[in-house]
Amino acid sequence: MSNVNFIFNPFTTKLEIVKGPSAQSIVRTYGCSSTTIIGDLVYFNPSVGESVLPESGNVNVNPVIGIVINKLSIEVCEVMLQGVMTGFLGLSIGKKVFLSNSGFITDSVVTSGYLQSLGVASDDDTISFNPNYTRVLRV
Repeated sequence: MSNVNFIFNPFTTKLEIVKGPSAQSIVRTYGCSSTTIIGDLVYFNPSVGESVLPESGNVNVNPVIGIVINKLSIEVCEVMLQGVMTGFLGLSIGKKVFLSNSGFITDSVVTSGYLQSLGVASDDDTISFNPNYTRVLRV
């Protein structure tokens, strides 16, 4: 229990605050293809349960559910479903980020294909990833 702080308020309600990665992100392990790489945006594989496929653009009807953050083996990935991620370039702080036409993250609203909000840029290189599973088809 070394990574848990307990706070007691005057009403004797116990609140738990967890420190570390689990406090910042939700990560889950899924099966994935051998071509899936760290940083890929992924969606659920409609043919295989508990498995994800890399997003190649915004024309797929299945919504992005996460970002691959680790490959545990050739066909097993750790996927961040919600959390903070760095390593991006030139984002506008405070703007929503979306799935781009080429399958990456952008802070520009796409004009064709499916529009899916993936979170907010909290810095020019950092996003708070929290995908909205609703997609709107732009025509």
